Amino acid sequence: MQNQLLKSIGVVLLLLVLSLVGNYHTSHLHLHPLQNDHDNKEKLFGTEGDAAEKTIDATAHEQEDTKKSSSEDTAIIITSSWIPSHPSTYMVEMVINSTKIQIAGLSPSAPIFITIDQFRLGDDLPSDVKEKRLQSLEQYTVNLYNMFLDNPHVYIIPSMKHLHIGGSVAKAMNLIEKHFPTVRYLYYLQHDFYFAKEVNHMALISAMDKYPDKINYVFFLQAGVRVKPCGEESPINLNTETNATTTTTTEANATKMIQPQASPVLLPTATYTDNNHLVRFQWYKATIESLIFLARFPENPLQKRANDACAKRSNERMGLYAYQEPRVLVHLDGRHNPGNQPSQHNQTAQEGVGSDSTVKGFCGSNRWVGSNKISCKDRAAFLVSKYHMSGQSAETSLLENGCKCST
Repeated sequence: MQNQLLKSIGVVLLLLVLSLVGNYHTSHLHLHPLQNDHDNKEKLFGTEGDAAEKTIDATAHEQEDTKKSSSEDTAIIITSSWIPSHPSTYMVEMVINSTKIQIAGLSPSAPIFITIDQFRLGDDLPSDVKEKRLQSLEQYTVNLYNMFLDNPHVYIIPSMKHLHIGGSVAKAMNLIEKHFPTVRYLYYLQHDFYFAKEVNHMALISAMDKYPDKINYVFFLQAGVRVKPCGEESPINLNTETNATTTTTTEANATKMIQPQASPVLLPTATYTDNNHLVRFQWYKATIESLIFLARFPENPLQKRANDACAKRSNERMGLYAYQEPRVLVHLDGRHNPGNQPSQHNQTAQEGVGSDSTVKGFCGSNRWVGSNKISCKDRAAFLVSKYHMSGQSAETSLLENGCKCST
């Protein structure tokens, strides 16, 4: 009891001392208590004028953000996951650069979301293998940030758990829907497929606008992919500028008719693939979410739905089409390189590309007129300056994608 009494007296004395100190400071500041309270509020919250200015500034920022996103109707999602070629970023660089070169009419400020999926930590792998994979995936993530952190149109989305394609796409679409609410169309791209041929973005969007009840999904062909027909649906011709017949005047003052080039055709199909495709955003979001279990390849359950719909075994209409142009996509193989070691092509790019080497023929999506007269070093320097690739990735891309260098 005596101890408790002493503690209580000590607390009272401490509070009394603090009160006296507070009064001392107040008296020396010569401020009325109400005035002191008013000044403290101003320090914390600002004046009414400050608050108004902050409200105006916040509204201006919101309007600016809305203005930035309101002009974009198309976004891009690129899913990536651990592969043996990591931490190299050359594959993702090739994919992004191909969208700038080959998707004609796509806005240069279209938002690009690159997802980085975690691998299954529960897989039956030795601990040292898991550690090496984690290290290479972490470095790959850092490399992407270093490359795109100052780019206002590219967003890196790492995952802390294994989401697979379905979960990664759903995660990115939720972000797009919130921050880019005007997006109506979406390119879904895989990190190992780049566009090797030009596609007319504006013609595709025009067709999707014209047939809102027909076209939900358009996929692009790689070598060896078979397009399965869908019932009695009819193909759709794309209305491109190359359709129009034009005339020219020759030196003999005679009119010469220029034959129009063949217009690309959209083929109705029962084929659903996770390879690169263009989709109607809200349809795709609802379709992916309907899978319930997202940590898988969407093409497995959606292929069954497509088969059932085209065979009229269900009332669902998928609206799947194939862009009838062969070899639009080229596959980049990053799975046969040892974890942290450069591939054979990488080594060649680092060691075997001399200043007097010459590039022969087409090099993936990188076209070059008179390429047999341009050195590999000059060609790599061109890629670096124009497409902001790293020097090593530029040299690698020349060799990885069919470009032969000889001294």
